[in-house]
Amino acid sequence: MNNFVKRLRREEGFTLLEMIATLTVMSLVLGLVYSLTVFGMRSYHKISIENSLRDEADLMMSAVITELYTYAPDSIEPQIAGSTTSVVLRKSGVQPHRIQIQEGKLTIEPYLDLAASGTGGATDNVVEPVGAEATRNLDSVLTENASLTVDCSGLSVCQSGTLSIVLELEQNYENRPYKLRMQSRFGF
Repeated sequence: MNNFVKRLRREEGFTLLEMIATLTVMSLVLGLVYSLTVFGMRSYHKISIENSLRDEADLMMSAVITELYTYAPDSIEPQIAGSTTSVVLRKSGVQPHRIQIQEGKLTIEPYLDLAASGTGGATDNVVEPVGAEATRNLDSVLTENASLTVDCSGLSVCQSGTLSIVLELEQNYENRPYKLRMQSRFGF
């Protein structure tokens, strides 16, 4: 200890070997701290995007479940037109509703079936939306793998069967896509 104090009083500098050793140890420690910080930030962003996707998928699925339970349809009719998949919920005495996946969005809407109301021609089966109600403006979009399918005894209008819902959401962060796939089946 006494030699160290004498050396400080003489005001001699550090040797080149001591400086190189100090800089090497400092660069290793700073590199490790930087790596851990960058890894932590990337993990944080990845987890927050995954949580956002999970929350949005839960929101969409709960909107569909709520519609099915509150509307309580007598029958469900599947409709597929290009990249659009939808199901029509029918209940006697009540305006039909449609759950639709189109252009990356899920919509639940009442609609007017022109053929059923007698205003369309015999071959005109056009479905006109009355008031589209989007579930919410979300950060993610539904991919082309999202679908609504009805499994029943091969009829076009099903009185009982299974409604299968596949929601695949995608969100981009720093030009990297993150996806989440959620599947559910409901009996009716």
